[in-house]
Amino acid sequence: MAVRGITTDAAALYPEPIAQVFGAVPHQICEFHVIKELTKAVLRTVAKVRKQLAGQKPSLPRGRPSSRDDRLLPSTSNAVERDNRRYRKMQKTVYRVRSQEHISNRIALDMLREARKLQPPRSEGRINPGSDATVSKKAMVYLRVTLSDSRVLQGTGFFGAEPGLVLTNAHVLGMLRANGRPPTKIDVVLNCGETGEKILPGQLVGVDQASDLALLCLTAKDLPEPLKVAPAKDLQETEGVFIFGFPFG
Repeated sequence: MAVRGITTDAAALYPEPIAQVFGAVPHQICEFHVIKELTKAVLRTVAKVRKQLAGQKPSLPRGRPSSRDDRLLPSTSNAVERDNRRYRKMQKTVYRVRSQEHISNRIALDMLREARKLQPPRSEGRINPGSDATVSKKAMVYLRVTLSDSRVLQGTGFFGAEPGLVLTNAHVLGMLRANGRPPTKIDVVLNCGETGEKILPGQLVGVDQASDLALLCLTAKDLPEPLKVAPAKDLQETEGVFIFGFPFG
């Protein structure tokens, strides 16, 4: 193998030893490291100047323009994009379903929204006399139950199925558990808190603890009209619902 040439950097340590060892072999000096240092120096200078120019720019206020001439401008693109992102996030949350139950609930919710759009606007104010809501309200009763240990429970019931029968929950009578004793006194309050309030004694007919249901009987006259009790299979999604009762009882 023959040495045809040698390349080193510009350090002063190389020329004399190379001449003694290799003799008249050509010796090339590479100055790439010098070019590297020059390039670094230029980049540092450019970065310094750019930083100085950025500091000289005036700072603008955040948000929409507040000048008088720009008050009628539409929302900025940033505000619109924020609304779009918020809407997309909501859609992902709503439609990120992983079970058949979630899908069914999502479809039912969409059907309810569409049905509300088609319904005429409801009139605000009192319930019309003679309507189903008025009949339901009159059928509601307030229950005050005295237990065998002198505790007093409160709840709600309604006249239903047949005249004189009041439907309520077993827990209202303190008989949800298997060892529950019948109450010593049941006060059935008609038109509670209104004109014509009446308190009548109620008698326990039966209790279904598995369904948390109880049946009472009243023997007085001129009782409210009982509500019709229909099977749940006849219900349909998006039907209107009225809620009556005593929230503190």
